[in-house]
Amino acid sequence: MRVKAFLTERRWQAARLAATIFVVFVVIGITVNHESIAFTLVIAVGAAAGAALAAWVVTELRERRHG
Repeated sequence: MRVKAFLTERRWQAARLAATIFVVFVVIGITVNHESIAFTLVIAVGAAAGAALAAWVVTELRERRHG
């Protein structure tokens, strides 16, 4: 897999976490409020972006701490 070769293991885990959170938010949002799919997608993208950013920050801090 070319993408996985490019990413480190921790960054790959962060990307999987963001994708999982996106899917979970979309499924929950559509289940709860199926009339506003656009709003659901905006919330899901925001949640996934937040998770990815948090995972990236944690990864960077760990790499700096451990060299």
